[in-house]
Amino acid sequence: MNEREILTDSINAHQKAIDEAKCKLNDLEVTYSIGDRFKCGDDKCILALAQGSQHNPLVIMVTLVNGIRHNDPKTVYDINKITSSELSEICNCTPTRYWDNRKKVRI
Repeated sequence: MNEREILTDSINAHQKAIDEAKCKLNDLEVTYSIGDRFKCGDDKCILALAQGSQHNPLVIMVTLVNGIRHNDPKTVYDINKITSSELSEICNCTPTRYWDNRKKVRI
């Protein structure tokens, strides 16, 4: 192997490691799902599926006490992996999750 081939192999190995690290980092992103519960100011709320189809799900944040929604329904990519940016569009406040529906645990 000449020096050029050695360097090319090294670059390829490093790029592969970088790509794997990016995938792991994406998996660590905090996501939310339908059924998660939040404290939003003094209210306790739940993420609920409003309507839509499998390819165009609409999600709302609903107050548990009176059923009033916080906003108009918003489209999300995946109801089981709602991103922080999608959540900020769904809710008018900065919610704090206290129930993770996927893990079935109080946070």
